[in-house]
Amino acid sequence: KFRNHRSVQFQNLQIICKAQRENIGGVDGLEKKVVLISATPLNNKPDDIYRLLTLFQDERNCNLPSVPENNLQKYFYPHTQKYKELINQSPIVLADIQSIFNDIRDKVIKDITIRRTRTDLQKNERYRKDLLEQKIYFPKVAEPFTNEYLLPPDFANLFLDTFNTIIDKNKIDFYRYQAIAYLTDDANNGTYQNAETISKSLASIMHNQLIKRLESSFYAFKKSLKKITKSTGYMIDMYENDKVHIAPDTSISVTDMMDKGYTDEEIEFEMLKKNDEYNPRNRTFGREDFVKELKDKDGNIRPKFIDGLKEDFEYLTALNDRWQAIEVNDDPKWDVFIELLTTEYFNAAKNELGKLVIFTESVDTLTYLKARLETETDYKVLSITAENRNRDFEIIRQNFDANYEGAFKNDFDIILTTDVLAEGINLHRANVIVNYDTPWNPTKLIQRLGRINRIGSKANFIYNYNFYPSEQGDDRINLKNRSLGKLQSSHSAYGEDNKIYSLLEIIEQWEMFDPDRKIDETDIRTEYLEWLRKFKEQNPEHFEAIKKMPVKVRCIRKTSNSENSIAFVKNGAFKNIYVHNEGKSYPVPFEKAVNIFKASKTEEGILPVPDVHYKQINHIIDQFEREITTPEMVGGKDDTSDVRTQTVVVRLSNWLADTFSTEEGKDAALSLLPLLKNGTYANLTNEVYKLRNETDAHKLEMNIIKLAQKYTSKIKRKVKEDYTPIEPKIIISETFV
Repeated sequence: KFRNHRSVQFQNLQIICKAQRENIGGVDGLEKKVVLISATPLNNKPDDIYRLLTLFQDERNCNLPSVPENNLQKYFYPHTQKYKELINQSPIVLADIQSIFNDIRDKVIKDITIRRTRTDLQKNERYRKDLLEQKIYFPKVAEPFTNEYLLPPDFANLFLDTFNTIIDKNKIDFYRYQAIAYLTDDANNGTYQNAETISKSLASIMHNQLIKRLESSFYAFKKSLKKITKSTGYMIDMYENDKVHIAPDTSISVTDMMDKGYTDEEIEFEMLKKNDEYNPRNRTFGREDFVKELKDKDGNIRPKFIDGLKEDFEYLTALNDRWQAIEVNDDPKWDVFIELLTTEYFNAAKNELGKLVIFTESVDTLTYLKARLETETDYKVLSITAENRNRDFEIIRQNFDANYEGAFKNDFDIILTTDVLAEGINLHRANVIVNYDTPWNPTKLIQRLGRINRIGSKANFIYNYNFYPSEQGDDRINLKNRSLGKLQSSHSAYGEDNKIYSLLEIIEQWEMFDPDRKIDETDIRTEYLEWLRKFKEQNPEHFEAIKKMPVKVRCIRKTSNSENSIAFVKNGAFKNIYVHNEGKSYPVPFEKAVNIFKASKTEEGILPVPDVHYKQINHIIDQFEREITTPEMVGGKDDTSDVRTQTVVVRLSNWLADTFSTEEGKDAALSLLPLLKNGTYANLTNEVYKLRNETDAHKLEMNIIKLAQKYTSKIKRKVKEDYTPIEPKIIISETFV
């Protein structure tokens, strides 16, 4: 919900997080202490982490110690660009995805995140004891099962023809949903804001929905195809009758629904309802109102509105005729599903609890599955959508929630649901889950599995079955690879106990820096935190003595291997641990460094300090300096912000010097400048930029004062210094000889 930094919800939350506290309480200072809590912190891409960070960090002046130059914008840019390239490759190279998110984990996430997986809880003595005292036990999650189906040759050909037609904008571009973009300025008269952008978004949603439905079920696709074909025909009829009806809040509704996190399917449903011919709130336009000339992204003039509609209708009708000729029960995916229902899903050796959870993205697919299950099997099916979730919430809990405090019921064997139950509900009286289709946002797979993988389950094992896209469809949309890549992003950034979708997933705990550790071992940071707690409790005098030790502590130790050194180096806010080995100096993560520093109580140091120590430590310092001053390390050769921000800073500075006449206006400008330079608020740049053409000096000054009242607080932010002096300090160093 808060990934879109342009949404009103994001902007409001950012202001809430960064404004001063009104009540100081027991913690000194005006700044709020912000805690973000999530079971699925990464949705899709590096940019998601970046945007969440900016809720409480300034883009170009953060205080994260391992981010080069304290510049989040500069650090994330190359990772975001590289990820875009990798995620579209086929086959996807998971090791490259892993590399991106390992770096983000090392430099960003580990300094601000407390992450505890079930493996951590079970391996840590303190946590494990607490679990046993509370009689909390976790079921084991088996590796995911792949369900695939083959299309007969005639279906395969139709499938390919359909995909090729839908993805070719020269054939179908969903003009039915782009009407407001073609309205002349006079006809629009300010009714539809950002008409062209909204039209493209809505057409893209409809395009994606058709592709999703095709992979979800033939039934869902046929129903959607028929609906869109019919709706396009209606639009042509309205145009030719010189009466085109459009809902007055079309553009506002699409933006608002996106901000609120509506799914594509929910947006589609609402827009079809709004643009119904008989909606009494519709505005009516004539043919002459749709003559605006539009260009595509390459600058070429697009077809006229009516020409685009007719071309869409021609191709949609041809596809619709072919698909409607297919019998409803002629479905190879269902054939695989119904066979597995008996042999796998309700196999008593796996299904210990006698219940089953089935997820699908499409309401139409749910309707289809429910009808066939009730007709062709004896299983009792409960189907849940957004329409009946709240009404039947108690029934869901009585039949599928193992933590339900009332009397259990067994009125249903199967719960069939959309993602409306992917969050906020327990379904763990079942231990088997089937994903009938692959969601485009694979985070939903994690959320779905979490419905049955919960505390209180009586099952010993959890089983997870995933229907993959058809071979023909996946060749076109690369969904399987993209889902795998996105899941790997989450695994590498935050760690994960279980594979979710594919046996190819690389499962990582945060100890994966060390190749000698096994993947099911606990987080090494948790281990050493526990060790440090015990050391402090059992050896308070030693602990205090260590705290008082000066920096630049050095130690010489004996080794049977080649001579090498390790040092913890700090310069301003930037710090890292480096190893020198075989003539090279390079950074190592804490997880590896701590094992190098580790020594037995009986080990004795060596004196005097040899020359090789100074030589190797100086080499480490030189490498450290290169890395904090090399432009390529931080994504570019200069420390400029984006072009629009630079423009706004220059304009505001000029207004301050030449235009503003009151002290209040000048103070407002001075308070906004550091916020702009630091990238404190995502939308501030755009709000100031909109004022660039204001010719009324008084009105301009009043608008700047209003922005200052909105964005500034008692917290005074300094503009980041142009540079940090290069003065590396050695905190601790060791050399092995």
